[in-house]
Amino acid sequence: MVCPNGSMWNIDHKSSNGDGWQVTGEWPNITCAPSIIADDYHGFLRNGEFTADLDGKTWRVPNIGPDYGRKS
Repeated sequence: MVCPNGSMWNIDHKSSNGDGWQVTGEWPNITCAPSIIADDYHGFLRNGEFTADLDGKTWRVPNIGPDYGRKS
């Protein structure tokens, strides 16, 4: 999955503080615990949506604008 900061996060990998994430719900509306740390993002995946970063960081949303998706 792609986190809000653009980092890739694999739900099937071990977490830094345990064996992995507890996943509940049906795809795509899943909830994962414990929190997710992916590079400089630290937050949760709840009901299929990433929460805001727990440290208050924000990132520019990439690939949006009038030319997004156009082929050169």
